[in-house]
Amino acid sequence: MVSLTFDISEYLLLLVTAVLVYTSTKVIYRLYFSPLAGFPGPRLAAATSLYEAYFDIVKGGKFMFELERLHDKYGSILRINPREIHIMDPSFYDTVYGGPLNKRDRLPSFIQNGLPLTTFETAPHGLHRKRRKLLSPFLSTQSVTALQPVIEERLDLVCSHLSGRVGTGEVLDLHSLFASFAADVMSTYILGPAYSYAYLDKAEITDEWKTNVNSIFEVLIQLRHIPFIFRPARKFPKIAAWLFPDFSGVHQFDKKTREGVKAVNYLPKEKEFDRLDNELHFLIFAATDAPSQVMAITLFHLLWNPETYQKLKDELDEAFPVLSEADWTKLKSLPYLAAVVKEGLRLSAVVTSRLPRIAPDEALQYEKWTIPPGTPVAMTIHSVLRSPEVCTEPM
Repeated sequence: MVSLTFDISEYLLLLVTAVLVYTSTKVIYRLYFSPLAGFPGPRLAAATSLYEAYFDIVKGGKFMFELERLHDKYGSILRINPREIHIMDPSFYDTVYGGPLNKRDRLPSFIQNGLPLTTFETAPHGLHRKRRKLLSPFLSTQSVTALQPVIEERLDLVCSHLSGRVGTGEVLDLHSLFASFAADVMSTYILGPAYSYAYLDKAEITDEWKTNVNSIFEVLIQLRHIPFIFRPARKFPKIAAWLFPDFSGVHQFDKKTREGVKAVNYLPKEKEFDRLDNELHFLIFAATDAPSQVMAITLFHLLWNPETYQKLKDELDEAFPVLSEADWTKLKSLPYLAAVVKEGLRLSAVVTSRLPRIAPDEALQYEKWTIPPGTPVAMTIHSVLRSPEVCTEPM
């Protein structure tokens, strides 16, 4: 009679064998039978996403630099993980990101930021466009014009902090200064004057807000590879901060924003608290980081290049002999100022991560390579803006 009993070691052996067979089969498929099997790139990256995770987690978010090295070795098109293609060719940008008539979905695993109800984290093309359209009125010319008094009042405080350092020999971190400025403006605009963060009202500029925002980015890079812990991390912030020290900044950001959202949450049920909370979290976060970096980097380069600074000053002095008459609708018509702003945007290149898009219904053709429908395809804006094809002297 054959015994039907198994001891624990036999069960473990069966489990390990099953895992090995499954993993081996998956790797063989990815390397030899996947529709992406023939694309250039390192074999290890084609076999497992751990290649990318190593550079993001162990090397501290250095995968974008690894991509540049790989493109130098393999060419302008790369398979960077088992399912994604990366292209370094500015001329292909419009094809990847499409237009109003080209359906492009966002890669869900890449836009996770722990705020699933935001416009940013909405992956389907149609729903994303609808949610983005709801935000458009708040970014219109009329809305920005109405916000000008708030911007001017906060700018006066920026100037006050700068003038207070003149002749003292003290160092003032421009990024911290402009992060405080952006946080004040956006919190006032979104939550109302009573709930402004008022960082610029303090006697000294601190790096509190800049640190919180930077912590979010550092955490997002790591958690992109283990997205299932987003919710428990937010539910148990102290444990999360112990495991991921940068998460303490995320918790502070959450706490400050949620207090303001609770105070103004009087909207009907179709705009429930969680949806509003998620959206406002991301709006304040996004509207603080990018503008503050652009302003700090642009001002640095102006000070570093006296001729450029003087040309800009001369244009502004001629346009506005009386400083109080400066108006943003007139400012945007000044050609040299517009050129300085555009160059500041290019040099700052604040989106350093790649931005994958999926063409669900069409194959994309790049040179001799046909990219199958449904394949995530990405470009890195940082590399595009610093390409010699875009600017003959990028740096």
